[in-house]
Formats: sequence, structure tokens, C-alpha cells
Amino acid sequence: MNNYKVVAMRLNDKKVLYEKGNKDKNDYGLGNALFLNYVLDLLKYKKIKLQASVKISEFISKTSRKDKVFLEEGKEITIYKLLQLVINLNCNAAVLAIAEHLDPTRNNPAIKVKVKRDEYDLEKQVAINISGRKMKNKPQSYTIEDLLKIGEKMFGQYEKDFKLYNSSLVDYRGTVYENPSFIDTDDRVVCNYLFGSHDNSGIVLTNINNERVLLAIMGADNAFHRDFLLKEAMDEIQFDIKAPKLEVETFTGEKEINFLGDTYFGEFYTERRKKRNQEDALMRYGYDHSLKHLKTFFDPNGYNIINFEAVFTEEGEVSNLEGAKPFLLWANEEKTLNALRSLNLNAVSLGNNHAMDFGLNRLKQTIEGFKNNDLKVFGAGLNSKEALAPIHLNINNRNVYIYNGYWYRKIAYRKFDFYAIGHDAGVAPLYLINEEIRRKKQEDPNCFIIV
Repeated sequence: MNNYKVVAMRLNDKKVLYEKGNKDKNDYGLGNALFLNYVLDLLKYKKIKLQASVKISEFISKTSRKDKVFLEEGKEITIYKLLQLVINLNCNAAVLAIAEHLDPTRNNPAIKVKVKRDEYDLEKQVAINISGRKMKNKPQSYTIEDLLKIGEKMFGQYEKDFKLYNSSLVDYRGTVYENPSFIDTDDRVVCNYLFGSHDNSGIVLTNINNERVLLAIMGADNAFHRDFLLKEAMDEIQFDIKAPKLEVETFTGEKEINFLGDTYFGEFYTERRKKRNQEDALMRYGYDHSLKHLKTFFDPNGYNIINFEAVFTEEGEVSNLEGAKPFLLWANEEKTLNALRSLNLNAVSLGNNHAMDFGLNRLKQTIEGFKNNDLKVFGAGLNSKEALAPIHLNINNRNVYIYNGYWYRKIAYRKFDFYAIGHDAGVAPLYLINEEIRRKKQEDPNCFIIV
């Protein structure tokens, strides 16, 4: 079961272009979004000013300790900066600070939220308080349709305002905070409001194929998962990505599956040693030396897999990550493939932290190099569906699926652009393989899965 939901709706005719997941409702409120809409109304009609100063109270300061940004008691902050904290960093205390500025009791803003709720024809449980957070004895919940309603109204009125506030980085009192989402770096994104417990929800206005398309999401596990699902939705609409057809290899009787971990002959390190006039095993003995004693473990009648920790390129090629990533592993294609033939290999996994060291073209070259030598490749691909696709074996009428991926690291996502997301090439995010496994187990409870 997918405990999330993402929907894309074309605005000119309200046609749903994409839908994934089956979460019925989210057990929080949307008071934060409705209150934000109310504040934008006040700014539009000049009832408040962006440069107006708000003094942080003791209550707001204590509340902010649960947020990404701490608001120190007694300090003053402008409405504009508070809006940036709300829209880009999902700061609940910033919402309450604006409400307190408008009315120290916060009662009037709460009433205005309910007025907005009725104006948008939303059910009572959609918004009971300003923050949207859970309340004792007053359950709140909303559906994906509620998000679409609010997004259509809010972005219809305030698209230009959100463009002004949306930012990947927010500076507050000398500290620069990163937006937990990276989705606004996509050129198709016009504006967005992302929020929720664990950064799990949001609404995004996009321009896809010269049409305004509104995306709504709820129930994502975290900001990366949310980004993945949103980009996947945009790319499915624009490019219609096809899942690769899984070829099944069928065996009867006993079948040994062998795995060899991080495999690399070491050209990167040899190049370094050459510069220091040092000799190593690769220079002295060549490519076959390190495999000499491993061959006996790779039965030609077994199914043999290695994890290849490099990409095919030429000596001296400069990576775009030079200086940013310390170990950029390259390999000689011809010599590597010639040496690996002795291992009776069947498949190669590429879901590691070196598959994108030299960018898309070298990853593509590496995939093609192995495939041209009758080796299956998994764990990386030219889009997310390719990267997440497993090796499929059938042994004695039992399905065996073998997955490979690389664990989520913020730097690999935001700085190195390593992950296959939607139409983009890269490595399979290990985190997202869990969903693939759940699906396979639902389809075939008797299957055997290896990661």
C-alpha cells in the first residue's frame, strides 16, 4: 500500500493528468495554507505591510524550538521574512507570529481561517486551527481534493507573490537555511507551497507543455520522497516514461547466486601513484592479477554478480565534480571488460556513489559497455524506472528479484545530482526500493527478494 497520494490536474479544464498512491486523507489540518491566503489578502488590500516589524513573544520563541529556525524572544522580524520562513522552511512558529501580530489573542485570525474554509467550500475538519497541527479532541483531516481546491484559488490569486517569496535559500539573522525541498530548481515549477509534518505535503504550480498544471501531494515520507514523487509526476506527463520490460531467466535444480562486492581495478589510484613515481599492483601485474584467486568462486553454472565501483572513461578526463568530490573513479573500458570475462559474469550492479562521477554520458557509456558484452545492468539507469528495475530470475518456479541502489545522502542529491528521478539518469535511491519490494510482495507473496 502506498501511504501517500500525488495528483496532477490541468487547470484549464480540470482534467486529472496523473495520479499515484492511495492515501485517502492526511490527519492534519490546512489552517496554515488558509491563513497564508488570508495574510496575502491583507497585503493585497494594504491592510498590513511587508516591512512591518513583528516582536517575537515568549510563546512564539518556545514554539519555534520545534521548527527548523529558532525565533529568539524579544527580537524583531519583518512580515516579509516571516512569510519566507513559512513558505520555504515550513516554520509553524512564523505562522503564529504573524497571527499574534494581527491579534495578540490569535482569535480573530482563527476566525478568518474558518471564513476562508467556508469560502473555498471545504469541510469543517479541514481547518480548525491556524497551524494545521493536531489538536486533542478536535481531529483534523484533509484530502488531495482539498489541496487542489486551495492550490487553484491561492495560486490563481497570488502566483506573482509566491514567485517573490519562493527561494532555495533563506537568510535569517546571518544564518543561511536551505529549503528542505529542491523542487523549485526545476524550470517547470512556477511557484509552490510545501509544508506538513516531516515535509510530507504541498501544492505546486507548474508549466508543462505550455499548460498550467497543478500538483498536489500528501503523505510523503520526507522532503526527498516528496521531491521524487513530484518530479516523477511532471516527467510522466511530459515524457511518458515507460518501465523497462523485465526479462526472466529461468532455471531448474539448484542454482548458486554469487555476489562480489566493490569491484574496481584502481586506475584512479594508479594515476595518483604515477605522479608520485610509485608502483602498484596494477602497473606491475596488470588487470588479471587481482582476479586470479577469485575465479574459483564464480561457478560458470551459477549466477554471478559484481558491484562495479567506477564508470568507463579515458585517463585524464576532468569531471564536473572535480574539487567537490574527492574520489572520482574512472576505468578503462576495454581492459576492464577483458579482465572481467574470466569471472563468468551474468550481471553488474551500478547503484553506488561513483556511477555519476563523470556525468550522464559516461554512465550511459558504462551501461552500454556492459550490455554489449551480454551483461545485465541494474541499480542505475537513464531514468528512475530503469534504475529501480531488478534482476528477475525464476528458480524452480519461484520468482527471485535482485535489487540494488545507493542510500540517500543529502550531498549526493543536492550537490552531486546522483539519483535517478523521473526522466533524469542516475542511481536508484535505496530508500525507494522499499516501495518496489512491497509491491512485488503484494503481487507474489512467495517471491524471494535480495537487496
